[in-house]
Amino acid sequence: MISNIEETIQKNSNKFFSGEQRDDLLYDLRRAKENIFKWKCHVLRSCNQETAKQNVLLSLDKNSALVVIDWAMKFLQLKHREKQSDWYGKRGISWHVSSVVTKNDETAKIEVSTYTHIIDSCTQDWFAVASILENLLKNVCERHPRIKNVYIRSDEAGCYHNNLLIASLKDIGNRVGVKIISYDYSEPQHGKDICDRILCPMKLAIRTYSNEGHDILSAKDMRKALLEHPVSGVTASVNKINVSKMSAEVKPIKYFNVFHNFEIEDQGLRVRKAYGIGRGKFITFSDIIVKKQEQTDIQEDDGFFEFDMRTMKEDKQIAAEAEPDAIECTVPGCGEVFKSFRNLEIHLSAGKHTNTLENETLYDSLRKKWSEKFQTIDIVHKGKQSDASETFVTSITQVTARPQRAKWAGL
Repeated sequence: MISNIEETIQKNSNKFFSGEQRDDLLYDLRRAKENIFKWKCHVLRSCNQETAKQNVLLSLDKNSALVVIDWAMKFLQLKHREKQSDWYGKRGISWHVSSVVTKNDETAKIEVSTYTHIIDSCTQDWFAVASILENLLKNVCERHPRIKNVYIRSDEAGCYHNNLLIASLKDIGNRVGVKIISYDYSEPQHGKDICDRILCPMKLAIRTYSNEGHDILSAKDMRKALLEHPVSGVTASVNKINVSKMSAEVKPIKYFNVFHNFEIEDQGLRVRKAYGIGRGKFITFSDIIVKKQEQTDIQEDDGFFEFDMRTMKEDKQIAAEAEPDAIECTVPGCGEVFKSFRNLEIHLSAGKHTNTLENETLYDSLRKKWSEKFQTIDIVHKGKQSDASETFVTSITQVTARPQRAKWAGL
């Protein structure tokens, strides 16, 4: 289609516009063509990387857990009553959100818990992430002693996607007593929604606490707000990063930026550009690690408080029998339909996305049939007014029009 447009512009340049206008149109067309191709590549990569999460959820058992991590936007200090001059020069408070997906032993249902590390001031680098991961896995194992295997997932921010953190994962798991199986990176703007969705009720809880007459000026105030106004499945702690314990030294992996999936094996790493594509490249730890990262010794000023797990129980509808106000899944290619927004959130957090090629939704089927009707229009211009009745002929009306035309002909 795009090539046809380009050919039409070149052929009709002398009839409708000048050579300069033609060059401008061709330039815009080629830029649009390039952007469309990049967008299609982004959609393809997003769906492929999402498969990594779906496969982990399908294989999840009582001995494994999926951990999705993300830095939240810094929380600005908040006062109950604030002068305009106090609004300027605020110092943001760092908080790191980790959503842990596990399976209940008794009910066999998926459960999600959110661990929030709140830090008054720190550099959001690889060592801060390594310290938080070690503390997180330690607390998860204390609550779920059965967990032995962990899968990690995050976006491609510089603090996550780097040689030092990847090289330190195996030692972190060994110190905690679990095996980190893999580390998968999601495509930008896609894949860490489970952390983003829990942030909204957390911010609401903190602002509600502030509206009751309290000031949010430190990490301890944020933790107290979340303790006074609990969010389902959420706990928080106040921490400090011990930068003096940073000791890791590594040799950079060549073309590291193109790798998005890492499997941690006993002797090294198996890296891939995209999930499930090819056998991957194996890199031994001896080739990259110069000096191992020792225990991070993150400091806990106030530990995690007790909380209840969020149970993920979906209430689906069959697409063909869906009510008019039913909510469709927002993931491209998924045809699931739900009765409420809460069920949609549960599905997005820990549900299985279906392929519309296998299970097409009612709305998609109607759209296709509607477009097929208008693709058969054949416009024929007649000079004589007597033939005006035959101006528009469609493949659908031809069948119904035959008896009438036969009657007019005297047959």
